[in-house]
Amino acid sequence: MNARAHRWIASIAFAALLVLHVDAWRAQRVVVYFGWVPEELLYRLAWMLLAWAFILYVCEVHWRTDEA
Repeated sequence: MNARAHRWIASIAFAALLVLHVDAWRAQRVVVYFGWVPEELLYRLAWMLLAWAFILYVCEVHWRTDEA
């Protein structure tokens, strides 16, 4: 892929992470999974995993060359 396509993918992923982080659209409810994990905690952990993957992608693709 060329740099323009990677820039487009990174921009879309950033916007998606921003929308998921604000999450005003999501209903706030108390649900427990696996007997002890609250839904909010699972949601935040999933968001952090996606953000971590985004950072890895951006660092691997966009900061591949040393500009020094």
